[in-house]
Amino acid sequence: MKFKELEKQSIYFAPASVEDDMYEGRYPMYFDGNEALWQGFFAMFYKHISFNQGIVGEKFDEYVPAMVPLKTNLTSRNYNYDGEEFKGYLNIGGVRALIALFAASGKVYERQLRKIITQYILFLTIFYSQQFGAFVNKKTELEKKNKQMVKKLDSVQKIISTLNKVPCEETSRVDILSKFTSDPLCYQNELDVNSQQFVNYQISEKLMDSFFEGLRNMALENCYIASFTDDYSDGRMWHDYTNYEGIAIEYKNDESITLRDSEGNSSNHKFKKVAYENAQSFNFFSSIGKLPDAMITGIFANYDWGNDTHQIKENLKDNYWKWTEQTVLTKDSSWITQRESRLIISNFMEGYSTTQSRTFFYDFSELKSITFGPKTSNENKIKITKILVQKCKENDVANFPVYAMFRDDKTGKMERELLTSLHGK
Repeated sequence: MKFKELEKQSIYFAPASVEDDMYEGRYPMYFDGNEALWQGFFAMFYKHISFNQGIVGEKFDEYVPAMVPLKTNLTSRNYNYDGEEFKGYLNIGGVRALIALFAASGKVYERQLRKIITQYILFLTIFYSQQFGAFVNKKTELEKKNKQMVKKLDSVQKIISTLNKVPCEETSRVDILSKFTSDPLCYQNELDVNSQQFVNYQISEKLMDSFFEGLRNMALENCYIASFTDDYSDGRMWHDYTNYEGIAIEYKNDESITLRDSEGNSSNHKFKKVAYENAQSFNFFSSIGKLPDAMITGIFANYDWGNDTHQIKENLKDNYWKWTEQTVLTKDSSWITQRESRLIISNFMEGYSTTQSRTFFYDFSELKSITFGPKTSNENKIKITKILVQKCKENDVANFPVYAMFRDDKTGKMERELLTSLHGK
């Protein structure tokens, strides 16, 4: 066991995405916009597909989000809705039909959207981007073959046309369409991981993973967190995080702590309590304030920003910061016994992109006590105690309490008892 954090009096802020699993109360993302906003969405999707397929190819582990423009002035090399490439793609029957369906449906959730795109649009988009590339490179024979393939694949328009005849609310049609979809692996009776079909499956998964990762990165700030609890006796945490063998560091102030960054600058950081509740959803189109205005208005160039009927622009920055913080301060209610608080730093202007920049330091005077786990070995207790004695001497601290956890035989609960008080004098 190493005790570098205690020796250096350091706190490391981990990427919030590391904590982002299904138990974290991750905020669901939905999409609610008019046809112009949905055109921007599909333009981003096309950019993402054409870049990864054209540059990376089948090296699916190297796929990256590729929808953000390279230049803030948005020249024709970025998002050009008047060019043949975008016009052709956005006029494909299936794409047009989905844009109309989504715009009429109100909220379309990320999971629904991903399933529908994967089933009906993904490979059509791949073929179209290849066809357009062939046209640009004067490979007309390949162009004709792929153009025919696009027509054969473009069945979603007929499906939606039939679906529109079903007597139901507009908002129900997206849900119905998403339930028609199946995971491609379901089609494989005998799955061969070396087959081209499985390669295609992985390509589609990686393309969709990286695309929606990119959308979330556009809507939420890159936050980093350090987690704390006000309950040193919770047996589940002792088990999950230390296997009963670690230590609990108690700080004097449960409201805030003064930390120094890697360059020696000090600032006060407030502990923010985690809310254990059902996650609220947020609208992607009104939460993309991370990007410069020129990029936002350029990607969604067909949207009437003058009237802004969806009141997007005026709320971009506010919604962006609000959802960023609330996302990392919400967890599923099953974790309520953790009684967690978090320190948060954000990656505004890429200020915390390195591990070193996300490591902060506190004064020993900030500490109130140390508590050993019920299974901390005697060897480690001695090592930690020596570190603490040296710290007490260096900081002229007297009566620093050291505790140990134990399970009470009568109650069966975790309790702690005082082992000793250390003196630096």
